[in-house]
Amino acid sequence: LILIYYMKNVFNRENLNLQTVLVFFLIVVSLVLISLASSYAIQVKNNSFRTFSVSAEGKAIATPDVAQFTFTVFTRGGIDVAESERANSQRVNQVMSFLRKNNIPTDDIKTESYNVEPRYTSVRCESGICPPSEIEGYTVSQTNSVKVRNFSDVSELLTGVASLNVDNLSQLQFVVDDKIEYENMARAEAISVAEQKAQGIARAAGIKLGRITSIYEDNYYVYDSVGMGGSVDFARSMTSEVMPMMDALALDQVDSPELSVSSEINPGTSEIKVRMTLNYAIR
Repeated sequence: LILIYYMKNVFNRENLNLQTVLVFFLIVVSLVLISLASSYAIQVKNNSFRTFSVSAEGKAIATPDVAQFTFTVFTRGGIDVAESERANSQRVNQVMSFLRKNNIPTDDIKTESYNVEPRYTSVRCESGICPPSEIEGYTVSQTNSVKVRNFSDVSELLTGVASLNVDNLSQLQFVVDDKIEYENMARAEAISVAEQKAQGIARAAGIKLGRITSIYEDNYYVYDSVGMGGSVDFARSMTSEVMPMMDALALDQVDSPELSVSSEINPGTSEIKVRMTLNYAIR
């Protein structure tokens, strides 16, 4: 108001020029813009505190399409590391050859770990003085995972791999190979449930929902599977014929390829769960 009064007095002068008018006009425009910016900043600041969050979980039911197991082969070799590796590789390659002959593609066989560990001699400490241990040899181990897409082949493959004297045959698991589609379904359900939850909260609190300011997805997925079992327990539950084979396997004494497993394989279902969090502005 003071500025306008001053400008009015200036405008009444006879010696008023165009430059003076422009200066005062720019001053007025600048003050108006500063006032608007300040009001907007205050509004944004206030709105930032007028938010609330809701979380919900969605799930999708999937039928596993892959049976998976792992096998481990290890060799206790001498001081020559290369020789120990060659001996271990020969045993692994026998299993790999068997799997390929039974229509398991190379892409479905994955090396999970490969380790070369030294073994040290045990020493006696006399009079508190312990001589340094020396390396007496190396142990080489390799673990591979195998995916089986045709469930009717699972029993034959387990029996065949066990007959090749592997040192460990892991549990059989049924998994969903491509989970992206089911994760998207679970994600959509979680968002839908969260939106309904937010509307219920708004009605109960007597507030109006604004726009969604952010969406957060918990960085975890839960896959609850039915149709899993440990190697020994699983085999025993399939058929009593496999019990002698697995008991012998535990003692590294499997040498009979005639043992067979023949039982119906039921992969069951898997629940794929996703949790979403939505942040809403309050109008």
